[in-house]
Amino acid sequence: MGELKTRTVSNPEYEDLTDLLERARSMAVVVAGVLERPAALMSQDRVWTGPTAAESFALELDGRRADLPLRFEAFIDAVTARRAAVPPSFDVPVSEL
Repeated sequence: MGELKTRTVSNPEYEDLTDLLERARSMAVVVAGVLERPAALMSQDRVWTGPTAAESFALELDGRRADLPLRFEAFIDAVTARRAAVPPSFDVPVSEL
């Protein structure tokens, strides 16, 4: 018996993570600004009636508006870390049949 022959193939998980990372990075600007319009509308005092409910909702919206870009960046960081832990390719045995 001879030496086991192998060939290098791309890792589909690495490719999927790369695609996901590219899509996420391209969406980061959109995600960061997605709550800007609702926040602007809330600040006009014409969207919600009742001072207590409007103030509570506006505070909640402002908090989420500040938090969303940070959470999305954390998601990108997690995908980046996972991709760094996955080999881009690997060797598979080749049959001589």
